Amino acid sequence: MRFSTFLKDKWIFLLSQTGIILFLALLLNVMKISNAANALVCICVLFITVGALVLEYNQKNGFYRELYRNLGTLEKKYYISSVTEKPGFVEGAILMDVLRQTTKSMNDDIADYRRMNTEYQDYVETWIHEIKIPISCIDLICGNNKGEMASGVKEELSRI
Repeated sequence: MRFSTFLKDKWIFLLSQTGIILFLALLLNVMKISNAANALVCICVLFITVGALVLEYNQKNGFYRELYRNLGTLEKKYYISSVTEKPGFVEGAILMDVLRQTTKSMNDDIADYRRMNTEYQDYVETWIHEIKIPISCIDLICGNNKGEMASGVKEELSRI
């Protein structure tokens, strides 16, 4: 994240801080405070504002930089929520919560598909086992009975 992008996102805050500084300067001027004291107060408010913005930018930029770095190193990108540390700001915490819920939902879906696949595989194996018994019985009956009909049945049985 570039600092200019961060500042564009903070335009309402910057506009309100500018309004506060101008109002403060006007108020101090009306109260007949010296221009030097007026400038000092406005500069202090400006430094506090800039300092707060720089601290917030560093915090968010560090988190997002680590998030992208972790994302780049992962082979399976959907594990990003489990390898990223908890951020120290609200938007990051919301993002991580959304990522964790998304990952949990995907893992639940994968577990459901695996369970359905296992159930289907068990069903097919059971069906095959159940069908082999009558086929074996028919084969034995045909083996014990010699004749044209038994050989015809045995021939059809060999197709299975």
